[in-house]
Amino acid sequence: MFALHGRYPLDTPALIKQASEYFDRNWREFFPENRREYAVNVQNAAAKAGVDTGEMIQKYASVEFSPDLGELIERRKRLVPEAIVPLEKVASFIGETTVEEFAEVLHDLDRKFGLESAYHKGGIGDYMHDVLAAPEPEMTKEATWQYEIGRKTYTQKDLARALSHPAIISQYGEANVKEFKNPSVFDSLPTEDKEIILEHSL
Repeated sequence: MFALHGRYPLDTPALIKQASEYFDRNWREFFPENRREYAVNVQNAAAKAGVDTGEMIQKYASVEFSPDLGELIERRKRLVPEAIVPLEKVASFIGETTVEEFAEVLHDLDRKFGLESAYHKGGIGDYMHDVLAAPEPEMTKEATWQYEIGRKTYTQKDLARALSHPAIISQYGEANVKEFKNPSVFDSLPTEDKEIILEHSL
């Protein structure tokens, strides 16, 4: 079994874990439809092998609707007012169809109204990202998370403080900032971005 198009074999627990860690670091480099395929394959292999997976794998493999989907559709309406009517119609089907079917229709609208250019930088994520539910955070991991820059050690509280700073919200967008509160997602960011964010914890 492979994670994606004959690449990234999933033959052993070690390879499954490696594939999961790779995705957590590099998921933004995948096309949205490939993120879904990769994550589902890794999650299925992990379930059979009894291996834990990363949070981005779990999100993109989810079969549940994100509780934030309604708000993310509202943001699309604010970005493109002429899309209000079709987006309202689509929103009425939240929970009434499969996540894949819903995401496909949302993608068609995003493409039609030019919203793909706003993915992960205009307050919305890609169509798969916004439709799918994120896993529940691991509280123990959040409580012990630390990040070092020079001689300074930052904690989960420092990260939360930095991510509530208006300058960071303005620079990265509310949807992305919400993701960054998850230590696994924050750790996958480029070092430059991590340093910029944590500088605002003071």
